[in-house]
Parts: sequence; structure tokens; C-alpha cells
Amino acid sequence: MNFLETPVIPMRIGISQRAQQKGITKIAGLLRYEQGNILLEFRITNNKMKVTSPKTVAIHIEDLRGVELKKGLFRTKLRLKVNKLEVLDPFPYITKDSLLVWAWKKEHNQFEHLLSRINIDRSESMWG
Repeated sequence: MNFLETPVIPMRIGISQRAQQKGITKIAGLLRYEQGNILLEFRITNNKMKVTSPKTVAIHIEDLRGVELKKGLFRTKLRLKVNKLEVLDPFPYITKDSLLVWAWKKEHNQFEHLLSRINIDRSESMWG
């Protein structure tokens, strides 16, 4: 893969206890990075196994306060900290100022590549 190309990463979005109490069991989809936007395409599954239509949400890098990558034993987590809470409105029951996105361990290198692209673009927008 060319460094300028960004991968499409299968991912899940962390679910709060409140969301679980309301019947949401899984938020899963794809994550990619294009032209200064983190694109999250996902479906929501509830406890009755009903799946929503796909939704796509774009989070622009200027709306990010920070991005953290944490490698775990079985999965890698990417925490997107936002400047404006309205950015997280499309995600049900998110009560914090960040969104937790995770993928299985085999996707760790792709998450690192994505984080590098985001950091380069954030630096260029600050200094450019």
C-alpha cells in the first residue's frame, strides 16, 4: 500500500451501558480516511437482531481535539476526542466528548497508518 493511500478498516464502535440497556448490541462497519475526513460507515444492531440501514458520518480533522491509539491483547482502540459534541450526535447514547472505535488486533498496522495520515494532515492544517 502506498503511504498516501488509506486503508478501509473493519471496525466497531464502543457501546455505553446506557445503549446496551436500551437494546443496542452492536455498532459495526467500516472506517476510512479521505480528504481530511474520518469516514465511519456503520449499522446498528439491536437485541432483537434488527439491523439499521447503513449510516455514514464524516468527522473532519479540524473537529478533533486529539486522537489516541491503544494496542490491546486482542484488539486495537482508537479514541477520537472532539471539539464539538454535535459531531457525535449521529451515534446513539454517546455521553462523553470522545468516540471509541476498535478493531481486531490484525488491523493494528492499518490503525497506525491511519493515525499517521491524520497527524500529518492536522500538522499541515495548523502550519499550512
